[in-house]
Amino acid sequence: MKEIIQLEKSNKRLDKALSDLLPDISRSEISQLIKDGKVVSHLGVMKPSFKVVEDLEIEIDFSSLIDKDNLLENPQAEDLPLNIIYEDKEIIVIDKDAGITVHPGVGNESGTLVNALLYHCGDNLAMANGKARAGIVHRLDKDTSGILVVAKTDEALIDLQKQFKNREVTKIYEAIVHGTFKDNKGFINAPIARNPKKRQEMSVQENGKVANTEFEIIGESNNTSYLRINLLTGRTHQIRVHMKYINHPILGDPIYGFRQDKLANELCLHAKSIKFRHPLSNEEMYFETELPAGFSSVLQKLNYNLHC
Repeated sequence: MKEIIQLEKSNKRLDKALSDLLPDISRSEISQLIKDGKVVSHLGVMKPSFKVVEDLEIEIDFSSLIDKDNLLENPQAEDLPLNIIYEDKEIIVIDKDAGITVHPGVGNESGTLVNALLYHCGDNLAMANGKARAGIVHRLDKDTSGILVVAKTDEALIDLQKQFKNREVTKIYEAIVHGTFKDNKGFINAPIARNPKKRQEMSVQENGKVANTEFEIIGESNNTSYLRINLLTGRTHQIRVHMKYINHPILGDPIYGFRQDKLANELCLHAKSIKFRHPLSNEEMYFETELPAGFSSVLQKLNYNLHC
């Protein structure tokens, strides 16, 4: 879909001028349209840095954005590898690799866990929350590896989400953080909300949602600590935000960690185990995963010798 737009003289960069004029489209998406040659005028193909120093008529081809929107709302089945720990008619338990996004979003329209689940399950996947989040009961950050439970029926989805809401689910993570602690255990009660200055990040805010994290130290080496973490609430980026808040950021965290972290090239945070009640049989279910190779190699590099 192409559209003619009239720009008035503003002395702004073209990407900024269009972002102000088209508030429903992000500036990054507008910049990408310009870089892809989708914005033209009588001067030819435009650049993001072009200064609008006079009134200007431009033509924008929005078709690529429309295609992306369709993929977000109607993701396609993709033959992607799935590390399945357990599966029955109601649930699947997955060991997710780091680097895999759970469901489609801007910049991740395909190649997600949902795309893989749609291929593996076909129509046998919970759709109560829409196809874009088919089967998804809870999430892990893209950079976090580990265990995830998925619902195959709407009944299972509703029951599991109720268990999470009522805090009946036990989720244990393991992480390597910078620095050492005086005590062997710790508890963090610090509310979390979106960072008002960096909208894609979260931070501790007085008006945020309740967020509680408890942890114990299971090893120390080379001014780092190896933690076992019990996530008592499930806020976005909770463990990462809380560890930064107490000045012990997770090794390899590209958002909340040190800018130049020489100890790890990837986030050292792994969802180790989960315990919940089966949505149909009411049987207690417990699953545990091994640490990924990258995480284990960091432990070896730091000379951890663990027996736990």
